Order: sequence, then C-alpha cells, then structure tokens
Amino acid sequence: MAPPEGDSGEPVTPAGRLFLLPEMNTIIHCAIGLKNKIDMDSTRSAIKSSLMLKHPRFCSLLVRDKNGREHWKKTDIDIDQHFIIVNKRKDPRSSCTDADDVDRVVNEYIADLSVSTPLDISKPLWEVHVLLEQNCAILRIHHALGDGISLMSLFLAICRTAGDPEKIPTLVTGRRPDCGKEGKQQDWRGVILRVLKMVWFSLAFCLEFVLRILWVCDKKTVISGGDGVELWPRKLATAKFLIEDMKTVKRSVANATINDVLFGVISSGLSRYLDHRSPKALQEGQQITGMAMVNLREKQTLQDLSEMLKNNSGSQSRWGNRFGFILLPTFYHKHNVDPLEHVRRAKKMIDRKKQTSEAHFAYHIGHLAMSLLGPKAAYVLNYRVLCNTTFTFSNVVGPQESLTMHMVSYAGRADMQIMVAKDIIPDPEFLAKCFEDALVEMKEAAAAAIPTLVTGRRPYYGKEGNQQDWRGVILRVLKMVWFSLAFCLEFVLRILWVGDKKTVISGGDGVELWPRKLATAKFLIEDMKTVKRAVANATINDVVFGVISSGLSRYLDQKRSPKALQEGQQITGMAMVNLREKQTLQDISEMLKNNSGSQSRWGNRFGFILLPTFYHKHNVDPLEHVRRAKKMIDRKKQTVEAHFAYRIAHLAMSLLGPKAAYILNYRILCNTTFMFSNVVGPQEVIAITGNPITFVRVNTSSIPHSLTMHMVSYAGRADMQILVARDIIPDPEFLAKCFEDALVEMKEAAAAAE
Repeated sequence: MAPPEGDSGEPVTPAGRLFLLPEMNTIIHCAIGLKNKIDMDSTRSAIKSSLMLKHPRFCSLLVRDKNGREHWKKTDIDIDQHFIIVNKRKDPRSSCTDADDVDRVVNEYIADLSVSTPLDISKPLWEVHVLLEQNCAILRIHHALGDGISLMSLFLAICRTAGDPEKIPTLVTGRRPDCGKEGKQQDWRGVILRVLKMVWFSLAFCLEFVLRILWVCDKKTVISGGDGVELWPRKLATAKFLIEDMKTVKRSVANATINDVLFGVISSGLSRYLDHRSPKALQEGQQITGMAMVNLREKQTLQDLSEMLKNNSGSQSRWGNRFGFILLPTFYHKHNVDPLEHVRRAKKMIDRKKQTSEAHFAYHIGHLAMSLLGPKAAYVLNYRVLCNTTFTFSNVVGPQESLTMHMVSYAGRADMQIMVAKDIIPDPEFLAKCFEDALVEMKEAAAAAIPTLVTGRRPYYGKEGNQQDWRGVILRVLKMVWFSLAFCLEFVLRILWVGDKKTVISGGDGVELWPRKLATAKFLIEDMKTVKRAVANATINDVVFGVISSGLSRYLDQKRSPKALQEGQQITGMAMVNLREKQTLQDISEMLKNNSGSQSRWGNRFGFILLPTFYHKHNVDPLEHVRRAKKMIDRKKQTVEAHFAYRIAHLAMSLLGPKAAYILNYRILCNTTFMFSNVVGPQEVIAITGNPITFVRVNTSSIPHSLTMHMVSYAGRADMQILVARDIIPDPEFLAKCFEDALVEMKEAAAAAE
C-alpha cells in the first residue's frame, strides 16, 4: 500500500523498521484486569478522547513508497475497528477459583495471539481485545509504535487514581538523593576509580554481547529453544508477587534494589524449575543467559503523554522505540543454599551492568546495522543474540524467545507474565510457581537475617574518610576498566559464537515460531524488601535476580534434563536496560515533544546486558542466590555494557541496515538462554473509566528464546509473566511456582536472620 502521490508521510524510524521485519514482527501485549464489568461505551469514549489518538503513530497507516521505504500516513480512525469483543465463558467443570480461571483463560488467549494473529496493516497497528466474562482488556500494540516506557506512560495517561476520578496516577520521579555539599565534594581519586570501573565493565560486557552475536551461546537445558521456536505454539502463565515482599528481601541485602530482588527471584526460580524438570542434575553454577531490555531515555520513568507527543526530534524522551539490551546471566544452583544468595549474586552482577554502556552498545549496533545494511541485517543481528541466549526479560516488554518474562508492578503487586514455547516448556504455571516460591524463600531468609549486617548506606567519615589511599582509588578505577572490558568482550563473543551449554530449558532453531505457553509468577514487594534488608547493600533488583537464579535451579533440579547439570553451570540471561537519562516513568506530554536532542523522548531507547545465572543444588542458604546476584549486578553497574550493546546495534543499523542489526540481535539471543525485563508500575490502585484495575501484565511476541520473563509491579505486588516454548518448557506454571517458592524461602531465611 502506498500513499497518494506527493504525500510521503512521516518516515519510519530505524528501530521501527527493524520491528516491522517479517522475521521480527514484534507485538506488545498488555493485559489489564478490571474489578467490575467493562462498560464498552465508556471505554470507547475514553480511548477516543485520550491523548493516545492524538499521537500520529496511533492514527497512521503503515505505507511503503515505490522504493519499498516505510512511512506513516495519517488516516481517519474508526474506533470500532480496533475493538475485538471476546466471550470466553468459564468451564463449568473447572475446579479453579474465579481468579485462577481468569488467569488461565487470559494467559491461554494471549499465548495463542503470540504466534497466530498478526496485526492488520490496513489500519493503524494497535487494537484492544476485550474478554467480557473475565473483565479483562488486552491492548495489542506493534513495537514499531514505541517501547515499554512510551506505552506504559501512554497507558497511565488514560487512567485515574481509584480514590479520585480526576487525579492522574503519580509517576515515580527517580530523583537521585541530595548528598549535600559534603557528598558533592568527592575525592577526585574516587571519581577516577568509578570511571575506570565503568570503562572496564563496559568493555567486558560489550565484548560478551558481540560474542553472543557471533557464536557464544548457553548450554542446552530443558528450557532452551530450538529452530524457529518463535513460531511454536505458546503458553502463558503469571507469577504474582507482592511489592512489600520484595522490599522485605531488599532490606536484607545491603544496598539492594527491587530489581536485584527480582533478578534473584528469576535466578532462584529457574534453578528450582530446572531441578524439577531435569532427570539428571545440571552442573552446579551452569549459566543460563537472559536478555533484558533497557530504557535508553534520559528520563527512565513513565512520562506525561502530552510531553512525549510533542514533536521534538531532539528529545530522548519522545514517543517511540528507545531501548537497548543487556545480557543477564543466571546460574543454576541446587536448592540448598541461602535464598538471599540469589539476590546477592544478582545485585553484584547488576551493579556491574549499571556501570557499563552495554545497553547503548546493543542499541547502536542495531541502529548501525539498520542504517547501513537495512532492517534485514539488523534483524539477523538481533536474532543471533536471541538464539544464543535462553530467555528474555523485560519490565514491560520482551522479544522473541522460547521463554519470555514481562513484569509490571501495580498497587503493591508485581505480576510477571511468562510466555513459553509450549513444546519446550509445557508447564509455565509451575515455572511461575518456582519464581513465587523463590521470593517467599528469600523473604523468609531476609526475615531471619541479622539486622546489623544490613546497613544500606556507607557511614560518613568526614574529611579524613574522604582522603582515601590513592592506591584504593587506582584499584577501583582498574576494576571499572577491567569489568567494562570483560563484559563488553563477552558481549561481542556472544554475538560471534559463545553460547550457553544446552539444558532442558534451552531453545532451538526457530524457537521464536514454536507454540507458546504463558504462566504468571506472583510476588509481594514487601517480601522482596524483607530479603533485601537481609543482604548488605542489596537492591530489589538483586533480590529479583536472585529469585530467578534460585527458581531456575529449582526447576532444573525437579524437571527433566538429558543429563546431570554441572554444579555452577552458567545459564545466561539478557536484561533490557533503559538508557534514558531519567530512568523512571515520565510525563507523557514531555515524551511526546518532538525533541531529537532529548534522551527521554518517545520511542525505543534501551540496551541489553548479559545476566549470568548459575545452576546450584537446592541445599544452600537461600540468601546466597541474592548475594551472588548482587555481586554480579554490582559489577555490571560499573560498566558501559548496556550502552555498548545499544551503540553496536545503532552502528550496524546506520551502516549496514536493519537486516544486519537483526542478525546481531538474533545472534546474541540465540547464544543466551532467557530474556528478562522489569518495569515499575503505579504504586497506588488506579482505574480506567472509574473501573479499578486489579492487575497489569505485559509480554511480547517473536523472540528466539524458549523462556522470556517480563515483570511489572503494581500496588505492592509484582507479577512476572513467563512466556515459554511449550515443547521445551511444557510446565511454565511449575516454573512460576519455583520462582515464587524461591522468594518465600529467601524471605524465611531473612526473617530467621533478624
């Protein structure tokens, strides 16, 4: 379809061209649960009068000129064409509760959409599916229209708080604490150390990203994808968490964040699931690598929609796709360690990733390939990375793998949608349970932790404390340089040929095409905070990654495996990193300003980091998963790995075109095992058209991993969607249970240590 002569329309961005490739064709699914029956008239009216339809992407057709170049052409909107009404009645023979039945029906419906129903290009690339009996709406938006931060900001602009129908939901500002003059007058040697650490970690992680594109990949496990896994049938499950549980775990690990807790939960949950699925034990510490999406905007938070929609090409917060990828390695560990150790490991790794430009590197590699070689080359790059990893994780969105996890937080909860290739992971519900159990375990471990170990901040020593030994400064600088070099090198090797060893959760060729299953792991944020407090300086992210590490070890221990895993076998994940200057959700009106110089503008602005998890038998301190996660994340924070990954993709897109960028991305995905993403949602209960929202869950399609996890927190909970290739991971529900049990175990360990 071409525009009328003389009307070329707005050009599609390089990232949009990549997502529009037939091999990619990535669609974001956002499931919104409502407390009361859905009033279709008021819902249509709310959408029609919202800022959403004022954005040109949502009222434009995708057209191609005579040279095959894509453009957006303005058109009139028939709102009824974008609403699909679905009547899915409850099975009278079902023994499930109403809530469980809603989860099952919604997850099955989304899993089918993931591989069977592309968006119609004869209308703007979005639609709303309304499941009347389940009081649920599913918003489907093509990734070419924007990334997770853009879309979540858009969603919140339509909503109002449950207590005040006129009040817009509060956005997390992500403001850095004011350290005062004393904090600002830092020793120059400390600055040099941080710079060197950033350089080192950036080089290390970016190299790993490149190696993932080339040949490095995860060892095969029962959750690894296969050829064309992105086309396989899907299953969907939901892991549900309480934000307060995550906070409990977070307080148990010094300086931990919610993200640390989340990735600890994933690490622990994957270990639990692999324990359950594997007939023989995996090698202790085996790496299972995920891909995590990172928002690259200046403002990292959700933004005011009106600002995002302003036509400011210089803004990095404008509407669109502005994200990179990072590799998130998890490691299989037996279910016999301190649950909080998963969080500690996650925190250590994530801290290192935070210091790198890995996500920017991944973004710019794709952008360069898109610019120079076209979308096909960018797709191949992207596909390579996905094929060389095992799962995908995002806070809002996650690409094409046999295991995909998307988490959204809302009103104290965080629901993680787990989309799987059902022939690989037939039991996503169990996988979700693994994640939930991982958080519970971490929370218990955090509650048991000794309080004096949880300082959370460094004491002030005065001028004498600032006058550090120059040798210590040099050491920190060298560490930053070393880790940056190491992680960037690993990133490069992952692009080239390095990959995870195969496990039962590893994907196969074309796993992004395999049927999917979806499960949800549910966590309480307070449990994560309990675990966080039990591990010195841990963050929620450390706890989350510890849960993932522990959960994967649990799953591998209890599920089938062609042969025993080696203790410590690495399972590498890819984590998405927001590269915007402001990391939180942002005012949508600011994002919509067309300011090309802003890092917070609408669009796709994220990078990737590699997040290694390691298989460990389930006989260690649960908090050990958090400690390991913290150690790894701390190193990642010192690098520029995410920026490196973003820049590599951007460079490939610019010089070689989208096909080359796709190849880079695909290579690194194929050389890792899973993808993970996490986004912070509203902290209070919100409503749309006066109807309170009960949950917010997100996942994406077309990612070459057999395991993808996306977590969103909301109103004290965190739900992680676990999307799997059902032929590889047939039981994502059990995997979700592994994650949930991992957090429970960590929480108990933390409580016992207090």
